[in-house]
Amino acid sequence: MSRTWSRYGAQELAVPLTGVPRDDLRAYLDALTGFLAHSHAGAAYRALLGEAQHDADVAALLASGDVLGESAAAVVAPLLEAGGDDASPEQATALLIGPVFFHILSGRGPESVDTKKQVEQFLRALAAD
Repeated sequence: MSRTWSRYGAQELAVPLTGVPRDDLRAYLDALTGFLAHSHAGAAYRALLGEAQHDADVAALLASGDVLGESAAAVVAPLLEAGGDDASPEQATALLIGPVFFHILSGRGPESVDTKKQVEQFLRALAAD
């Protein structure tokens, strides 16, 4: 099975880091929203997610390379390192991508995603940890 979707997804989700956490997080969430809602690679990823619920081979393919987790970790890691937060990278990335992921995969349009608000909620959640 080809992993072309993963390579294109990684390219689409790679955002240049500015060193300004709010800006970096928002740029990432904007890229994530576009990837999941509009990209051909994102459409393939969504289809694979659905199929993975019933096909162990597809589930293994997805587990072999987590394009969302890896791309989010690149944005979250500097924040965790700087803040000394106790959240694991996996917890922090799930917290960051979860709301956008839920919106898009449950059929809500990308216009319902407020990335600025999501960033503020994410930063508050990390601070409360």
